[in-house]
Amino acid sequence: MNMKKESIFKLISIGFGITITLLFIEIGLRYISYNNYHSLDEIGVEKRKPLNDPQSEKTLGEIIQLSTSNKIIYELIPNSIYSFQNVIVKTNSNGFRDKEYPTKKPNKTKRIIGLGDSIMFGWGVDEEECYLSRLENMLNQNRNDSTNYEVINTGVPGYNTAMEVAVLKNKIDLSQVDLVIINFIENDFDLPNFIRKKPPYDNFKQSFIRKELFPRSLDGWRGIDSRLHEAPFDTSGYYEKDPENVPNIYKEMVGETGYLTAMQTLNNLSEKHGFKLILLTNSLFKPRPKPVKDFAKKSKIYYLDVKDDWKICKPEFNNKPYHISDIDYHPNRYGHACNARILYRKIKEIL
Repeated sequence: MNMKKESIFKLISIGFGITITLLFIEIGLRYISYNNYHSLDEIGVEKRKPLNDPQSEKTLGEIIQLSTSNKIIYELIPNSIYSFQNVIVKTNSNGFRDKEYPTKKPNKTKRIIGLGDSIMFGWGVDEEECYLSRLENMLNQNRNDSTNYEVINTGVPGYNTAMEVAVLKNKIDLSQVDLVIINFIENDFDLPNFIRKKPPYDNFKQSFIRKELFPRSLDGWRGIDSRLHEAPFDTSGYYEKDPENVPNIYKEMVGETGYLTAMQTLNNLSEKHGFKLILLTNSLFKPRPKPVKDFAKKSKIYYLDVKDDWKICKPEFNNKPYHISDIDYHPNRYGHACNARILYRKIKEIL
């Protein structure tokens, strides 16, 4: 009996010792994180090194870096080449999935800027199949005069409308722009995929030890920039869009109000700098939010709905599907081809 008691006490002592050790490690990791945390307003951005690894499949967390702009939050690592979603991705010096363009457009050139997220970026399709690449080729191959067209793809997976407009303001010389195409999808009301969020130092429901040992389980993406965190989800499983439930610094960029504020900023820039606007919606199933359609109508923005035109495109593609798969609703090569045709017809009409 005494031997059993001694064994029990010994196990309790070992367990207690392990618990105390883990507690000290947890507190130590929180202390280190606290001393190294800065708010978005204070943080100094250290660029991640360009990637040169076309043979290795990357995650979204591995191909982004913190942006110098608090409004943009994160961006693709510039001057890189890698495999993402099983296709080769190349980025230019601005971190865009596109070739290099001069700051000032050449003579007799019309410059078109695309603002969007993973759909415009070309999730799962080759660069030459992305609808903006197709659009540029169509415009230049079918021109009636000596005008040249540049179509610049600034799309980044996980962006919302507020971030897209911030890209236009921060990375594009607006004096050189003739037309802006902004892509709309339902998650443009939501938080972006990643945010800069202060760690929960006073909340022991989330373990810093676990975060160090299993970063993917908390940050969501292997290789994520340590200064970025996956955005919180709402009760329906989508990224949060209720301003009351997001960190204060992001309240103005989510929800219906955040979307309309960003679009009004874009409309004001259009009037100030004299470029035209096209709003392209990209979903075959969900109804278009009324505020989106109403704003486009009120502001006299050219409004294009892929749902209407896919009925025309589909027979031309032998009734191929629009999406990559039944579980991945990004457009495939046929969906991108249809988007390009829709835009081409409108642009030939207005430019």
